[in-house]
Amino acid sequence: DLLRLAQSLEEDPTLISHLVLIASESILLTGLESVINSKAFTDEQLLRLQAAFGEAESGESMTRTIVAERCIGSSILKIPVPDLAKAFAQMGGAAKNIDIEAYKKSSNSNVDFNFLLDRMDECVEATKLPFPKSLEAMSQWAANMSKAKTKGYLFSGVLLPALDKALYKGAERVGRLRVTQAALAVERYRLAHQNTLPASLAELAPQFIDSVPADPFDGQPLRYKKTSPKGFVIYSIGKDRTDEGGMPKPTGPSTDAPYDLTFAVRR
Repeated sequence: DLLRLAQSLEEDPTLISHLVLIASESILLTGLESVINSKAFTDEQLLRLQAAFGEAESGESMTRTIVAERCIGSSILKIPVPDLAKAFAQMGGAAKNIDIEAYKKSSNSNVDFNFLLDRMDECVEATKLPFPKSLEAMSQWAANMSKAKTKGYLFSGVLLPALDKALYKGAERVGRLRVTQAALAVERYRLAHQNTLPASLAELAPQFIDSVPADPFDGQPLRYKKTSPKGFVIYSIGKDRTDEGGMPKPTGPSTDAPYDLTFAVRR
């Protein structure tokens, strides 16, 4: 039911809705991990959950989301100056002190606008690629954002920086969904083999999972590690692309400590 609730945002193209979808799925996956550690599931229940998370992964909402952001960006020159000035003022920071009318009349405005649309086109095309190729396609994003800042591109400076972060959020979402599906497959294997864990994820295919899911951050198979005779952790290396050995994300106040995207079952 929680997954259905999150998926109700799947067709909404706005970036904020997509980020809420990702956050909602993250919450429910954390909850599922907790429940699986305290309650035995039947094979039928595990299979239904596995299929549901696989279906959730197959959506193309990220492409839709970036296309929607491009539509918003392309409408900038059509927005009446007073309304645009009000919008920038509400953003706060340096944006509220910009003379929008003077900027739109400047030669920099058109160059900025074309730069904005070109970068958004690149981002749209990147979302059509599978992970991690989509992330590799954005490798010049930081350099382009530095250029926008140096050139004083107002529109690009406001509307573009969030897009690569959104793409990484999308990769994290896929990573969490895949480690969850793999963990559910391991639990199904356990039920079929008298509470014994597989030696590797390769033993799950094709009976319990079609193939070992790839880590969206490096394209390698998801990592799997036994933590006890009956416990295990499956993980993606996450956005820092460093293998932390299955270190879960720290809880509590925000921290810069490294972590992996994990699903751990302890018995």
